[in-house]
Amino acid sequence: MDISQVLPGDRAAIRRFIEFAFRLYKGQELWVPPLVGDLRSYLTRKHPFFDHSDAAFFLAWRDGKVVGRIAAIENRAYNGHHGTNTAFFGFFECIDDEAVASGLLDAASVWARERGLSSILGPKGFVRSAGTGLLVEGFDQFPALGIAWNFPYYDRLLTKAGFTKTADYLSGWLDRSARGDERLYRVAEIARKRGNFAIRAFDSRRELQAVLPAVKRIQHEAFADNPNYVPSTDAEFDLMAKTLIFVADLSIVRFIEKDGEIAGFMNAYPNLGRGFQKARGRLWPLGWLYILLERSRSLTLDLNGIGILPRYQKQGGDAILFTELEQRIRASRYEKVDFIQVNEDNFLSKSGIEHFKVAWAKRHRVYRRDILDATSDIIK
Repeated sequence: MDISQVLPGDRAAIRRFIEFAFRLYKGQELWVPPLVGDLRSYLTRKHPFFDHSDAAFFLAWRDGKVVGRIAAIENRAYNGHHGTNTAFFGFFECIDDEAVASGLLDAASVWARERGLSSILGPKGFVRSAGTGLLVEGFDQFPALGIAWNFPYYDRLLTKAGFTKTADYLSGWLDRSARGDERLYRVAEIARKRGNFAIRAFDSRRELQAVLPAVKRIQHEAFADNPNYVPSTDAEFDLMAKTLIFVADLSIVRFIEKDGEIAGFMNAYPNLGRGFQKARGRLWPLGWLYILLERSRSLTLDLNGIGILPRYQKQGGDAILFTELEQRIRASRYEKVDFIQVNEDNFLSKSGIEHFKVAWAKRHRVYRRDILDATSDIIK
């Protein structure tokens, strides 16, 4: 087995890196491919992530065939914000072979060690909006958009390579017929009356786009202490905002205002996974149409976080957004909501969600390992 680094100008290697996952998951009905163009922007270093940080990409080969891939990531914005000295690994895909997995993970560790980093954790994405962790429970469940579905053997590959759990993230289903705890509605009603809170809806995507700078500010203030938080540059946020504008269902999207100030938001959008599957990761020639059609007919809503300014978090703002969500769902076509990746140790978020009797169905795990004393000879 050999490990090779994928260089930005090597179009053949970039193609093999991208295509490997399509070959590995061929016939798997629950795997949702990423957009090829998005993945290529990282491999060619054209993504704004590279304005402040660095990454390397590796392929594992056996008998002339690609049998695995990985990205090693140095997110300087993350390390600077949290005061850490860690690397991430991402885009990890591998055949069921412990030697191949260890070779890839060692290659990522070597790259990180050469940059003075002391540990490596993952799977993690390059930006905050990317999904986190390996799926370790819920292999029969359809994934939320951008969240990993992988083979069950991945957990064993990482464990055998010396990685240990650092965090688990739970996702669960809310059926449209469910009704939350009555206490939540009382809290929401009191907050509306006493706190001068108001719900804001949007009539157009242009109107939503105009308030997105407030989302960036709220994210930073609300999630800055979250161990999974990664600060975004303006360019990174603009890319994320374009996606948010495209996938948003304006009948569901709601912000909360306090005395005329935007105080919080609810990030919910249709699950477009079936459209991505039909598009096979490509927008052209018809991929964009498949995705657009799925936006209008998906019966599943992905809820990827509720953000409230810290000074309003204990004043009932979150209760207002949760109860508003339930009302919107009842008035919509959606049959269920996927609450995405809540840290199992985030008791505040979990308790709010559990008022709706959400059934936790999927678990994603982030792993960590100290950097090994490996040598660069592993990379050919």
